[in-house]
Amino acid sequence: MTHTKGPWKQPMRYSPEDGCDIPAGQIEGPAGQVIASFAGFADLGEIAANARLIAAAPDAVQLAEKIIEWYETDHDDSSREAPLRREHELYQQAQAFLARATGQ
Repeated sequence: MTHTKGPWKQPMRYSPEDGCDIPAGQIEGPAGQVIASFAGFADLGEIAANARLIAAAPDAVQLAEKIIEWYETDHDDSSREAPLRREHELYQQAQAFLARATGQ
């Protein structure tokens, strides 16, 4: 069995108590199905940080798969141009993953 394909997201919901949108206590898959739900957290910042990390999980899996594929197939010093392009692409994807996972 495999995981639910991404993207995963944390929806926002309107909170009458706060008078604004706040992070919902769940992570949803692309069809709106619930992947994970949160309970027992008083700190909205902690909920949001945990949710970002969980929602970024499919990106982390995809990045790891690409790094492994690159290492196993393109790790050849005879032609450095193609591997350098691939290294840069993986670097950019890693940056994007960290930004998504950390909210920065």
